[in-house]
Amino acid sequence: DFTDAASVKNTEAVEVMNALGVINGYTDGSFKPNGNVTRAEMAKMVTFILNGGEDVGPLYSAANVFTDCGYHWARGYIAYASNVKLVAGVGGNKFNPDGNVTGVEAAKMLLCALGYDADAAGYVGTTWASKVLADAKSAGLLSGFARNFDYSAPLSRDNAALMMFNALKAPMVEYSDKGSSITVGGVEIVAGAKAPEKIPAEANNITGTGSSAHEKKYVVDDLYLNLGEDCFDSTGTKGFVATSAEADGFGRPAHEWKYDGDSIGTYAETPDVSYTEQVNAGTIYTDIGKVKSASIVYTIDGVESHVYDSKSDAIKSGNTTDKFGGQGTLTEVFVDDDEITIVEIGTYFGQITKWTKASLDKNGDVIEGKEEKITISGGAGDFKTTAFTADDEDSYVLYTKANGDVQEVIVPETVSGTMSRYTNSEITVGGTKYSRAAHEGTFESIVQDDFDGTYTYYLDTYGNVIGSTVEEAGSTTNYVYVVSMKATNDSFASSTAVQAKVIYTDGKQENVNVNTFKDNKIDSFKDPTKPLDGNGKMQNTTVADAASTWNDDGKGVVNVGKWVSYSTNSDNKYTFTPLGDYADTVSVSGATLTKDSATIAGTSYYLNSKTVVTNIDDNNKVTSFTGLPTKNISYDATSLLITHAKGSLAATAVYAVNQSKGLSTEDVTYAYAFDTTLRVNGKDAAEFIIDGEKVTYITEGETITQGLVYDLTVSDEEVTDATEVTIAPNKYVMSDGDGVLRVKNEVANTTASGTYTQTDDYTVYDATADGDGSTTSLSENDRVTIVLEDGKAAVVFVTAFAE
Repeated sequence: DFTDAASVKNTEAVEVMNALGVINGYTDGSFKPNGNVTRAEMAKMVTFILNGGEDVGPLYSAANVFTDCGYHWARGYIAYASNVKLVAGVGGNKFNPDGNVTGVEAAKMLLCALGYDADAAGYVGTTWASKVLADAKSAGLLSGFARNFDYSAPLSRDNAALMMFNALKAPMVEYSDKGSSITVGGVEIVAGAKAPEKIPAEANNITGTGSSAHEKKYVVDDLYLNLGEDCFDSTGTKGFVATSAEADGFGRPAHEWKYDGDSIGTYAETPDVSYTEQVNAGTIYTDIGKVKSASIVYTIDGVESHVYDSKSDAIKSGNTTDKFGGQGTLTEVFVDDDEITIVEIGTYFGQITKWTKASLDKNGDVIEGKEEKITISGGAGDFKTTAFTADDEDSYVLYTKANGDVQEVIVPETVSGTMSRYTNSEITVGGTKYSRAAHEGTFESIVQDDFDGTYTYYLDTYGNVIGSTVEEAGSTTNYVYVVSMKATNDSFASSTAVQAKVIYTDGKQENVNVNTFKDNKIDSFKDPTKPLDGNGKMQNTTVADAASTWNDDGKGVVNVGKWVSYSTNSDNKYTFTPLGDYADTVSVSGATLTKDSATIAGTSYYLNSKTVVTNIDDNNKVTSFTGLPTKNISYDATSLLITHAKGSLAATAVYAVNQSKGLSTEDVTYAYAFDTTLRVNGKDAAEFIIDGEKVTYITEGETITQGLVYDLTVSDEEVTDATEVTIAPNKYVMSDGDGVLRVKNEVANTTASGTYTQTDDYTVYDATADGDGSTTSLSENDRVTIVLEDGKAAVVFVTAFAE
């Protein structure tokens, strides 16, 4: 739930340590995984571990022995850690509490927590660091750290959580003989100490299950007592335990951590081998140790594939035919006795099309099912998360999915520049080659002829290019809607004899001379001189076929009814070409755009906050808006032009021609018709109450009834469309509050005739005869008109206050 959860690398470690109360987030909701841990913070966290999550710091505040910790917030924790010999000072009776703790210093503290004695183990003198790291590696504290990790550098919060998590699973040790202290050359050293031994599980009444437990990726039923068992008590049904679990959403073998009976989370086991490129079965066979015949469970994004279910010999030497994964696809292989589990997890590229805030109850708690979430394009759907805000709408993200549900959302790294070369598998940007991910998303720059444009390239978590967006394209494309075409002379032998009536995307309409057709078999060409086909329709023809038969007497008029790309030459003659990779024409009918929805019904495309939606009505008037529609739009045009980046489903623009109604250019909703008797500039007009104010619009040609509520389409202070809104009129209020509005039909009636749940933005306006339309409050027996949204009370207009 951290707001920066996407930046956390060691998710399991952070979640477990957070659940145990050892390492917490900040008051702003973040975890700050890359922030450094101070020596004081590390001392506090190890103290919390050793005391099972209990805060004992205040009990030891008076026991401080360091001169620089007398008034420090962590003096009690530092005193405790010093008392049990977890930490030592930096010299001169100082501890340096606010200095960054290094990886090796943290490892030393945790080793001492496991029972290692700093003196007996030699964690003193000039070679202390190398001895600490050797023991830390042997104990498993360094599991998950990169081979070249710098343990002398400050330790981040993310990595501190990982090291402490490893310590919880590590076996504790004890000494049968810690040796004796002797002085050599003025230096006190310990000599004769025996090596520490692991403490058997029976020492804490924990029964081991055999040597096979050592093979587990968690150490809960091991033969030896581990730190987590000792400090957090896993002897009962509660405590801190890990158990085998059902496979995770992707199909990976998994385990579940619990604390005090509550689940912390389910986490995948560590695979035996993994790949991020395509791999064949023969390579897997070699890498997993030449496992003999075994059954195979094979899943792709959580969906089990049946390709290998019965092929026990698929994983065998030399098999290069069967392949798994792909570039940027994580393929993990798990081997367990006679079963091999192969799991593919793809990384996908999407866009946040909408951010939805959480809904709270009267106590300020999030309502179940109404959590904060984002909507991701490309059919990925919704994902509950607090890691994003409204400002992240339209941002591009990476995501994984299992059984169609989003599992993780990650902010991708980017590079910016001009593409100098591309192949089917690689792109070169700024002199650097990038492999192309198997699951490519929006790729605006993969066109052979645009090496001039500047683009932002998005990288998946493995460094492959998975998508790109244009910053400045090298060229632009023009579009027109072809209303009709005809021959302008009898000869029609040359291409200059064709004239077209066109409408541009800005609504401009004119007749243009057509130069040539790159595709002179456009389906819309119909030859009126040819016999009708079997369906009674004119047959297609080519420009050449029509040259000797068409004339300008009307027989040659062809209603194209299509959007096309165009270019012009120096004589301003047009060349039409079919739509290419950056636009699509779709047929429309009914409600194509839905209020507040990103989808374009009947198509695979979607809107975002930058999409420009334009309409050219039957009077050639242009109206438009940008972003998601604020009302349902029912198109009666025959087709829409949707422009987009190549391969992208995000519409950059949507155009409609001959739409009888215009589009809303103002976000006007729930307009109460207060006075319909006005005249403005010789036209009918009405005064409406909208958002707490009275406004006047011309209503010429629209039927507006006083006292009703409308959803208006307004252009240039004139109503072009008025849709009556569902309302509950002439009610008397009983009460409102606690998210519920109760009403009755008569003043004398004390029984509620209606109970309405209030929406999150429920508002009350004064619509009385002498009211000013502003917001107001309700009293019992006020007469009201209620605007309903999905059966909920969204807006209340008070038409008469109770006397």
